Amino acid sequence: MKHPKIFYSAIAVGVTISALYAGSILRSFRPVDVPIGPHLPVAHYRVTDLGAAKVSFDWVSGVNDRGDIVGVVAAAASNKTKDGDPRQALAIVAGNKVVMGLPQHMAVASAINNHGEVAGTTGSKDTYRAFFWKNGKLTDLGALGGVSSYGCGVNDKGQVVGFYETPDNNTHSFLWERGAMRELPLPLGALARDINNQGEITGIFQKSAHAFLSSAGGAMIDLGDGDGRAINASGVVAGYSGGNACAWKHSQIVPLPALAPRSSASAFDINDLGQIVGHAQPSENAKFSHAVLWQNGKAYDLNSLIDPGSPWELQVSEGINNKGQIVGVGEFKGAKHTFLLTPVG
Repeated sequence: MKHPKIFYSAIAVGVTISALYAGSILRSFRPVDVPIGPHLPVAHYRVTDLGAAKVSFDWVSGVNDRGDIVGVVAAAASNKTKDGDPRQALAIVAGNKVVMGLPQHMAVASAINNHGEVAGTTGSKDTYRAFFWKNGKLTDLGALGGVSSYGCGVNDKGQVVGFYETPDNNTHSFLWERGAMRELPLPLGALARDINNQGEITGIFQKSAHAFLSSAGGAMIDLGDGDGRAINASGVVAGYSGGNACAWKHSQIVPLPALAPRSSASAFDINDLGQIVGHAQPSENAKFSHAVLWQNGKAYDLNSLIDPGSPWELQVSEGINNKGQIVGVGEFKGAKHTFLLTPVG
């Protein structure tokens, strides 16, 4: 379930990817217009301000079906590590109770499964390590001889996917399970972002900027231009292509509608009912994006599904669970806050 956003967009800037080995990858580019999931009633939502909890999230990465929320908590700017990094903590919050924290590390919890197990990354400016957290214990997953590794997704079996960097600046994808990390049979430069309970994996081939889908048996499908950010139990991938939000179903691209003509959008997560969340420009030249829910073949600005008198401007929806709860980031009375949306009918 889920994947890192803000953390990996920052750390990936310096990654140099060598030539992509195409191999015998199937290719799939034909757009289709098919339902992503069953027809669902349109809900309205109650907003919970996560900034008002005992832990104030700087960014949220996801929410599981138990309602556990995971993300990043930024310490005060004056609290620095010896190498100058601001100390950050990651936390799982059930209600307002913090059940995990790493206040002494640069750390991001990027994904949480339905057992409350977490995948993410911790480290310093120069060296990062993917981790798996379970029952209060954090396990360093190693890097297969590489320089750094990054944990991106975890499923309910406790399998973690991500990528690692080698001293020659190449990037490889990995799968970690039952205490052992192994390289995935994916082309050089592939970044594995998410894994479902069937072992299907999605991500991006960075050199070609193509999304991919890899089956549990290792067969790979090149999904064409785009980035696969999340995959649900049915193997439907959510992401974006050419500045537009999209999904891939049966390996075929399904464009998702924008909020306005000539505006951009990105999809970040998908649940098992086919509900997709992300963000989109509310108009062509809008300065800020709005948090979006895609269902029933339509795009819904989540700001239109909360109390019309609310002081919130919901800007990005990052994760959604199978109960329809959504986490994201927005502005509350002009200040940045993270939020949880809960359907109320």
